[in-house]
Amino acid sequence: MVVGGARYEKNKGVYDAYVLMDGRDVRSQKYFDVSAHPTNEFFLPMIQAKYDVTDWFDVRAGYTQTLARPDYHQLSPSYTISYGQGTVRSGNPNLRTAHAYNHDLILTVHTNELGLLSVAGFYKEIKDFTYSTQYSLYTTAPAGVMTVGDFSIGGTSPVKGATLFTYMNTPYIAFVRGAEVDFQTRFWYLPSPLNGVLLGINYTRISSNAIYPWRNARTTIIGPRQTITEVFDSTRTGRLVNQPNDIVNGSLGYDYKNFSARLSVVFQGNSVSNIGNFPEQDGFTRDYFRMDASVRQILPWFGIEIFLDIFNLNNRNNAAAQQSIQGFTSQQNYGLTGNLGLRYRL
Repeated sequence: MVVGGARYEKNKGVYDAYVLMDGRDVRSQKYFDVSAHPTNEFFLPMIQAKYDVTDWFDVRAGYTQTLARPDYHQLSPSYTISYGQGTVRSGNPNLRTAHAYNHDLILTVHTNELGLLSVAGFYKEIKDFTYSTQYSLYTTAPAGVMTVGDFSIGGTSPVKGATLFTYMNTPYIAFVRGAEVDFQTRFWYLPSPLNGVLLGINYTRISSNAIYPWRNARTTIIGPRQTITEVFDSTRTGRLVNQPNDIVNGSLGYDYKNFSARLSVVFQGNSVSNIGNFPEQDGFTRDYFRMDASVRQILPWFGIEIFLDIFNLNNRNNAAAQQSIQGFTSQQNYGLTGNLGLRYRL
């Protein structure tokens, strides 16, 4: 069986924002209206195929193209210059949409005793992906890199050497390769009450590689109290942003007539969240492990269902760190949450 198709998308946006000079006094704060109109369009073909080798074994393959657009915060045309003019925080309305070319191959085995077992391999090429970065601003720079002169508010510009925090597209193609194993089964052949036990586990191993451009500024002393700073176009390699190396999902459940219960776990390895000029400046998320639980019972009246969902049983925090300091740079505590309710299906 072969299925093919294509999708056409055209996206037109209007982004209004404010440019601010941080005066530390709301009564004298200066601001200016700015606007941007990013536009993009894509033609995205796809094809998927399935071949049944036997009635219990099949092979599937697919080629697709997918998109990941920058969010509003990244595309915003606004920027803020700090009070001392040494820091600029800026969006980038010229960001392009990330475009991924995906190749997948899946082998699937399914029998009554085994359940479902699938082994997959995937390969992706991604161009124009967005990443957050920082670098020093000078009066000259390689083509396509912003300079001090690109930022001016009412005659105020950042100082030479100011640090810019912004978002960029890399001109290089990133690669993602990996393999995934998924197993789902129910032990229906065991004696009661074990015949209601269900087990599911999924493991994905990922390897990614990306090239990041950065500015290499070199300062040379040419005389007493005289220096020359030259800016060179350079690159460095690393993992693709927001891409962990390991992902594990597992669940243990029990079904009996109108009763159902699940205990699930999720593990996501650390991923790079922002790129610095050197690996020591990279920010990354820490390994994350969470446990959830859910219970369902259909009542004997009108098919009404009572349910209880509990999230983050182990009260895990989301933490981020920087390699150079080995401490956390941010921490989000969502805590344990739960939903208890009744559901009536029409």
